[in-house]
Amino acid sequence: MKFLVVSDCEAGLPALPADKPELVVCCGDVPRDVLERVLARYGVPCLGVLGNHDPALAPPVLREVHLTVVEMSGVTFGGCEGSWRYKPRGHHLYGEEDVAAFLRGFPRVDVFVAHNPPAGVHDAPDDVHNGFAAFRKYIEEQQPALFLHGHVHRSAETLVGRTRVVATVGARMVEF
Repeated sequence: MKFLVVSDCEAGLPALPADKPELVVCCGDVPRDVLERVLARYGVPCLGVLGNHDPALAPPVLREVHLTVVEMSGVTFGGCEGSWRYKPRGHHLYGEEDVAAFLRGFPRVDVFVAHNPPAGVHDAPDDVHNGFAAFRKYIEEQQPALFLHGHVHRSAETLVGRTRVVATVGARMVEF
């Protein structure tokens, strides 16, 4: 299965691959008009989570997987929105204890979709773009095949145990 992962597109529509994905996966901080243009180009479903710069409500074109399990073509997806509570106001901002509570008892999925990274994986050298320890614990205990995230404003890929952790800024094709 091929996914087009989009994240952190505040600057506008990123360069898009010519290949058609089977699914668009949004890792947050993608303006509604940008997401709608991506989906209009490919005509495929979209699921994902919201980021710390997104409005309170998701656009209708996005099927949210925040703390929910969704199955598509035999692949299970689940996820957790948002980032660190690094400012006093805003949407989708959480503390470590919030995310740990969210994931307590959350089942294993094939693909976990998040905005924030797991702790120690793709962290940026500031206090805003560090990962959640609860995500790292989830990876170690549940071992999803793929963990997709944005937020760190770079694209990278790292293996944590058997889990492939993929960071995206802009748009990136990922095969599962």
